[in-house]
Amino acid sequence: MEGADNADVDQQAVTPKTAFENSFEADFLGGVEVISASDGRGIAFRAIPYYVWDNCGANKMKVWLPGE
Repeated sequence: MEGADNADVDQQAVTPKTAFENSFEADFLGGVEVISASDGRGIAFRAIPYYVWDNCGANKMKVWLPGE
């Protein structure tokens, strides 16, 4: 997860209720598979592949998410 897409990147976690959806965004950096997630409690995030990190300038990146 990139900080540019997730203001609270350090607070993100997955739960048993987290639902994931992937989509191919052809207009994003020449075509990128993106994962969106939500757990029904208002916690949502967007994850992009590591190789496109920093596409919006320097920011944080979180690769592993803790579970609740």
